[in-house]
Amino acid sequence: MIVRPGATRTSVLVTLAATVIVVGAMAIILFGPTLRSELIDREPGVPIKLKLVGASGHPRLIRDEAGDTHYVVKLNDGSTITLTPSEFTARLYHDRATRPWWARLLNVSSAFGIAWVALGLLGQALFAGRMIVQWLVSERSKRSVVPVAFWWMSLGGASMLLTYFVWRKDVVGVLGQGTGWMIYLRNLALIYSRRPKRDDVESASDAVNDAEPHLVTVRTTKADTPRSTPTGTGARDVR
Repeated sequence: MIVRPGATRTSVLVTLAATVIVVGAMAIILFGPTLRSELIDREPGVPIKLKLVGASGHPRLIRDEAGDTHYVVKLNDGSTITLTPSEFTARLYHDRATRPWWARLLNVSSAFGIAWVALGLLGQALFAGRMIVQWLVSERSKRSVVPVAFWWMSLGGASMLLTYFVWRKDVVGVLGQGTGWMIYLRNLALIYSRRPKRDDVESASDAVNDAEPHLVTVRTTKADTPRSTPTGTGARDVR
């Protein structure tokens, strides 16, 4: 199968365009509401970038007409509480001091977050393991080789890491893994599109088998070759 250079360039441009569209759309869907709330914040006060146990969203620091400041915290049940600076500090200290060691290590606020971190770790393990697989295959072949398993592990690891970064709301990770995800998928499509199909292989085998009887009829064997009788001294009459 011959691939024209123009077709190759078109495929590359289509892949790049699809990557930009998919990653851009994903970033807008995931981070659009957050970015819009940051740029157009109509709620009173200033949001504080921290998470309290049992609270949804970020606490807000508000200054009243008298100039006094207090914190407004929205709880998971939808209700809100107002805390003085000393009360807010005491609650924040209690939340941080009573967190279990695994919550501090994994930077999660609930046991459900462990599943997300485990997904990210598994994706990172696949992502690192692909390089080990590629290295072992290259050592066995005594040359640099990129096996198909490399692209499958890249796709699986990127999918898991992309999901993890979406949960973390990490725009850098989403953009990086989203771009790689499309490239890995495109490489697998190119690999399997160039492999001969089973029907094509069987048709080629049947064509060779059909041609073999015709080839046999034009062959000459040693028995069919006429033998010349030696002449001259030492020649015997063969009867």
